[in-house]
Amino acid sequence: MRRSGSLASAAWTIKSSTGSGSAGTGADHDRHWVGYHVRRLCRLCRLAKVPVVWPHGFRGTQSCIAAHAVPVEHVAAAHGQTGPAVIRRHYLAAGAEQYGKQHAALRVITGCRR
Repeated sequence: MRRSGSLASAAWTIKSSTGSGSAGTGADHDRHWVGYHVRRLCRLCRLAKVPVVWPHGFRGTQSCIAAHAVPVEHVAAAHGQTGPAVIRRHYLAAGAEQYGKQHAALRVITGCRR
């Protein structure tokens, strides 16, 4: 593994170690594999001088975006939850679910398919 302090070498390390196949999906990887790549992500963020973004933080972002387009029950299923209570309590921003419902009703009223 290369250990220089450049952003390019850090990116190369992640790219070369993930290989091909199901990399990035978490399907066939244990906690050590995930931990390694989370540490590398943090290193990349520091080298790029941007705020460190933890992968788990994207669950809330994805939940809010998805709640604008589909019912929260579908969002919960996509996150592997048995019901929407955890999604509503921990991940959704205030008003995200209501916005999605209003937007869906408006699409029906106006006949818009988008």
